[in-house]
Amino acid sequence: MTDPRTTDAVTSFAAMEEMKLAEAKRKASEVIYRAAANRSAGRLTDIGEYQTGLHYNNISKFLAKFHERPSLLLPQIQKNLKALLKIELQRAALECEFQKDLQLLKIESLQPSLERIAKRREEIVNEADITNEEFHFKTYKTNCTVDAGLLVDYLRGIKGVPYFWRGVFNSSKFLSDLCSDRDMLVLEQLKDIRSKPLRTGGFKIEFHFGLNSFFVDEILSKSFEGTYNVERDRPYKFGGWSNDFISGSDIRWRKGMDPTTTRRSKIQTATLSEDNPHPKSTKIESFFNFFAKPDETSHIDLLRAETQYAVGSCIYKKVVPYAILLLLGEMDVTPESLGKNLYESKKSIALPPRILSRKRKTNYEFGNPCKMNKELTVVENIRNK
Repeated sequence: MTDPRTTDAVTSFAAMEEMKLAEAKRKASEVIYRAAANRSAGRLTDIGEYQTGLHYNNISKFLAKFHERPSLLLPQIQKNLKALLKIELQRAALECEFQKDLQLLKIESLQPSLERIAKRREEIVNEADITNEEFHFKTYKTNCTVDAGLLVDYLRGIKGVPYFWRGVFNSSKFLSDLCSDRDMLVLEQLKDIRSKPLRTGGFKIEFHFGLNSFFVDEILSKSFEGTYNVERDRPYKFGGWSNDFISGSDIRWRKGMDPTTTRRSKIQTATLSEDNPHPKSTKIESFFNFFAKPDETSHIDLLRAETQYAVGSCIYKKVVPYAILLLLGEMDVTPESLGKNLYESKKSIALPPRILSRKRKTNYEFGNPCKMNKELTVVENIRNK
């Protein structure tokens, strides 16, 4: 038989806990109301007060979960939590200033040396003679094999590294999946890829082609601009530089050379009505869609913008500085900001057109003797003329 005194004690304790929880929620609601009133009246002068009512709401939810600990409901504990939030805001502000200073230091101290190295790499790739000091150095590789096709071409007078950047893209699974076979033909004429940091944050990428048979432009560029500022609405969400603006090049393709479009068949063109005409060509997936500026008003284009930033960051951080290692198969690249789930969910609407890898035709492989001998014949015919 249950003791009625014990039952009454348990009931009274539960009632007291419910009353404490209700009082805590009431006080939290008052704090939120006062914060909203101060915000609407413009009385947000203290650095610890402008986090708006959302942060007070988070505190109230936190306290509600721990209603079994009455000490957390004390006003002093709430003040301590608020003080910790203010300290966190100060930490974010310091980190923001450090990131700005680091970007400026890289531009002023490191970038000039990187530009000289990039210039010399471009010269060597594009048929410049190397010095004895550049050739003779100790390497961890004891034996180096040379492709027979490449050796024949060099013996016949071709200098530099033929199809260097096409080989870089083709040596990485991720990069090769971004490109179609038509894209690879365009990349054969790529002379250099340059990158530089921007003072406002972000970076710029330039693809140097020179005179070519595919488009009028000699340089294709892509810029990712942003800020290091701590956001007023989300002061505790600072995680470094944030991308705010993307700009790209409008490629002026020569007739019949655009790999981003394909012509409609005669049957498809004949079925189009006069009231709803469409062009004879349609957009297809291509690496060169990367240079197009995304439309910020479209949800799909916003996802494409995220993917473009991931690919651009990958080129900026991995491809440009480590191109020779990619070509030799010493490393691979994967965009850091695209997790596996995000990468799989975006593959149908974002930039990468060929996520499911398919084996490329052998004559597009870097250093294939058959492919290079055919092109060598063309070069010899041009020289004879």
